Amino acid sequence: MTADIREFFEQYRTAFNRLDGEAVARLYAVPSGIASDKGYTHWATFELVRDNMVALCELYRSNGFSSAKFEEASFLAQG
Repeated sequence: MTADIREFFEQYRTAFNRLDGEAVARLYAVPSGIASDKGYTHWATFELVRDNMVALCELYRSNGFSSAKFEEASFLAQG
C-alpha cells in the first residue's frame, strides 16, 4: 500500500473514531455514491454527503461505538 493511500485510511479511521461526520464527509469525492443490499445511494453535493455521515456517526454514537482500526490484508495497484 502506498503511503498516500495508507494516510487516507488513517484519516478516515481517525475521523470515525472521533465520530466526526463532517471530517468523514470531507474525505469523500463529490459527487459520490454507495452501493448496499438496499440499492444505490447517490450524493450530488457535499452537503448530502455530510448530512449522511453526521447521521451515521450519531447512529454509531447512540449504539455504543468504541473505536475502529484497519489492517492491510492485500493491495492491488490500479493504473
